[in-house]
Amino acid sequence: MKAIREQFLAILLITFASSAVGNEWVQYSMSELVQKSDIIVVGVATNEKGKIVVSVSEVLKGENADQLVLTSTQIGFGDVVTPTGKKGIHFLRIQGPGYAPFHPSCYKTMEEVEAVKAVLVMFADPGPYMDLKQKSENPDIVFVLGEVFAGWSVSSKEVPSLTESMTRFADKYYEAAPWVDDLVVTLECEADINGVVRVTSAQPAGPLAQFFEERLLTASRWSYVKNALKPQFRVTLDACIPRKVGSANCADAVQYLRGRLKSADPNIVASALLALAKMRDRCAVPSVIPLLQHKEREVQVKAIQFLGWSRSKLAAKSLCEMLDAGMGGYPKNHDISDAVAVSLKQIDAEESLPALERAACQGVQRAIEAVGAIGRTESFELMLEAARRDPRRCAYMVNGFYWLVRRSNKKTEDWMSNSTWSEDIGIAKISKWVAWWDSNRKDFRVTKSQREAIEQKKKNGT
Repeated sequence: MKAIREQFLAILLITFASSAVGNEWVQYSMSELVQKSDIIVVGVATNEKGKIVVSVSEVLKGENADQLVLTSTQIGFGDVVTPTGKKGIHFLRIQGPGYAPFHPSCYKTMEEVEAVKAVLVMFADPGPYMDLKQKSENPDIVFVLGEVFAGWSVSSKEVPSLTESMTRFADKYYEAAPWVDDLVVTLECEADINGVVRVTSAQPAGPLAQFFEERLLTASRWSYVKNALKPQFRVTLDACIPRKVGSANCADAVQYLRGRLKSADPNIVASALLALAKMRDRCAVPSVIPLLQHKEREVQVKAIQFLGWSRSKLAAKSLCEMLDAGMGGYPKNHDISDAVAVSLKQIDAEESLPALERAACQGVQRAIEAVGAIGRTESFELMLEAARRDPRRCAYMVNGFYWLVRRSNKKTEDWMSNSTWSEDIGIAKISKWVAWWDSNRKDFRVTKSQREAIEQKKKNGT
C-alpha cells in the first residue's frame, strides 16, 4: 500500500504543474505551457484499439517522433483535454511509458501555431524582446527571462530518473535553497539492497550541499526512483546562472526585470518578482521592500515571499512592522500575516523574534510554527500565557510548544505530538501543557536549532 501511495504522489508531482480548487485551474500563459511541456507537436489524435495515438506532422519542441502514445487524455477528475479526430497543437509531459496532458489548456487549435513558434523563438533568444524602444512590456518575456537565466539543473548519469524527480518538488529550488553564488555541487552516493541511500561525499560542503543532500534523500524514497538506483551513483546540481542566452546577457536581463518592478501592470510586477527570485537577485532587495505597500495584494504577497526566499536580513525590520500592523485582525488577512511569518522564519534574524512572538500570541499559525522553529527559552512561557488567556484563539499553539521541547534539554512525551489535529484537540491539550510547564519551568532551556533536533532524532533512530 505504501508503494502505491508513493507512486501516486510521484505521478502527482510530475503530472500536475498547477493546482486546482474545485474545477478552477491556475491559468497558464503560452510561455508557461511551452516551458512546462516535455514535447509539443502538431498532429491528430485517434483511438487505435483502445489506445489514443497522436499522429505527428510537426514537432515544435522535443525529440523527433512520428507518433506518440498517450497514457491519458484527461486531467484532474475527468476533464478531457485531448480531442480525437482534430488537427491541433498538443502540449505533453512524459508520464510512465507514454505522454499525457497536464493542464486544461494543453490542446490548442491550429490558429495558435505561430504564437507557439514565436514563444519558442523567444526562449532561444530573448534579447530582442528586452528592447523597450521596439517592444512593449510583455508578460511572456518576463517569464522567459526567469526561466532561461535560472540556472538550476540536476543530472545523474547512473540514475537518469533523478534528473526528473529532483526538479519536480512542490517547493522550487529558488524557494527552498540558499541563494548562494554560482556553484556546482556533487554528491557521491551508495544504495544498499533495500534501496536505502547514503551520501558518502558532498562537495563542496556548505548550505547548498546540505540542502541538495536532503532533497536527494527524499526523492530516492519514491518507488519509481528507488527501483532505478545503482549500488554507487553520482548526482550533480549545477546552480550556475548562464551568462548569455542568444543575444541576451544576464546583467541586462536583471536590469530589465528590476525595471518591471515599477510597471503599472501588477501582473507584470508579480511576474518580475518571481523571475528575479529564480535568478537569485539579492541586490534587488532594496527595490522589493517598497512593494510591501503595493496597492495590489498579489504583489504584496509576492514581495513578502521574495524577501523570505532571499534570506536577506535587510528586510527583517519592514516585515516585522508589517506583521505587527496586521496580526490583530487575524485570521482576517491571514494570507499576508502568514506569508510574513514564513518569510521571517526563513530570514531567521534575531531582531525578528519579538514580532513573531507577538503574532504567535495573537494566534497567527505560521508565526507559531516560526517561534517553534527559531524561538528562545523565554518564548515558551510567553505563548503559554496567551494560550491560558484565549485558548480558542491559541489552539494551534500546541505545535509551537512541541517544537520548543524538541529543541530543548527536555525529552518529548507521546502526548505532545498529534497524528491528527483539530481546534478542540488543541484546546484540550493546553491544560496538559500548563501542568507540564509547572513541573519543568525551572530548568527548561532551548539548546539546539530545529535542524539539529531533526538530525538528532534521525541519529537516534526515533
